[in-house]
Amino acid sequence: MFKIYLRQAWNLVKQNKLFTSIYVIGTGLAIALTMILFIVHYIKFAPIYPEENRGRTLVIKAMEANTEEGRNSQGCCSPYLSKVLEGLPHLEAIAVADHQWMLSPSEVSNPGEINGLKTIVRHVNDGFWQVFTFRFLAGKPFTKADMDAKQQVAVVQEEVALQLFGTTEAVGKRLICGDKEFRVVGVVENSSVAAPDSYAGVWIPATLSLQYEDEMANREHFIGLFTINLLSTSRADNDLLKEEVREAIRQYDADNTQWKHNPWGQPVEHWVSLYQSQTELNIKEVVLDLLYLLLAMLFIPALNLSGMISSRMDHRLVEIGVRKAYGASNASILRQVLSENLVLTVAGGLVGLLLAYLIILTCSHWILGLFDNLGLYAFAESSPRITADMLLNPWVFGSAFGACLLLNFISAFIPTVWALRHSIIESLHSKL
Repeated sequence: MFKIYLRQAWNLVKQNKLFTSIYVIGTGLAIALTMILFIVHYIKFAPIYPEENRGRTLVIKAMEANTEEGRNSQGCCSPYLSKVLEGLPHLEAIAVADHQWMLSPSEVSNPGEINGLKTIVRHVNDGFWQVFTFRFLAGKPFTKADMDAKQQVAVVQEEVALQLFGTTEAVGKRLICGDKEFRVVGVVENSSVAAPDSYAGVWIPATLSLQYEDEMANREHFIGLFTINLLSTSRADNDLLKEEVREAIRQYDADNTQWKHNPWGQPVEHWVSLYQSQTELNIKEVVLDLLYLLLAMLFIPALNLSGMISSRMDHRLVEIGVRKAYGASNASILRQVLSENLVLTVAGGLVGLLLAYLIILTCSHWILGLFDNLGLYAFAESSPRITADMLLNPWVFGSAFGACLLLNFISAFIPTVWALRHSIIESLHSKL
């Protein structure tokens, strides 16, 4: 039966080339906008390299501290908080890294060379390499011993190694950053600023940061310039770890007579942290906003397409009348029209998917900055690297097909049902 519907759809395409072209293009634009929404959120939320542990990562990016005398401090996190949280039952590792707000490109170069290259240099702790799943092409990450000894060592990204040394076999080579010389201990596969919690071109021990040392020594409150990422023992333990962290902060406040902390509902899952800046996030509002946006992207084009289909159904009333006269049920006619329309919608969906990929690849720097309130990509010195696994995955294709089905149903169902309300006599005499 479906083969008959396909042949019917193909005949209609040949008979109505203008209608088909307009319909496919209109559908393609609607699907493209919808797919950009899906792809952007997939890149932000899904477990992509090197943030493949996003599902069991909890984030603390900022908080507030107050005293009874009315003193107030707000900001990112102090690395001392990581010491307070060590040893929690459902905590596997803690990553401490410069907050994105603190990052800007720095110049790194070979010793003796005047001109170098600009890239992000980030202070991180040894736990950073456990939370984030970097793939090492050479060498290994620096260790806690390197941190404690304040060794001037560095892990560099593949592209940085190639530009500085002409090879990824760069372990043992030296680079200059600022007024310090660092020894390369590891080279990792290129990552993307689309994974902003872990992104950098060069990573160095956090203990080499004066700010880190000052904040570790200041135990009055947990306000600083760093981000804390917590890796739970399993995704099912996320809620348990959240409560353990909050209880640890409450216990610290109970022992500290001066400062009291408000973590703004943190720690939170990775995806929640993308939307939360200050105060506790209203997740329901975020989800509803995205849902309304999705419906607008599909519903408004569907109204236009519905008008086109309604006009075409007026020309097919005689055909419908004849089929009903020979015993065809309303349900079978409805299935046929929806199936024919689905062929055109899928064609438009393929056009839209290709258009969405083109827009994402050519406009990634500002497209990926949509739908967040932190400007996570503002510190990037170039457009985010978009990899194949970010775009070619079952979730994206499934979303595209689901959008096609929804658009097909919205645009074709009402005009078809309206046409089927006519009696056989009215349908047969519609052209008289």
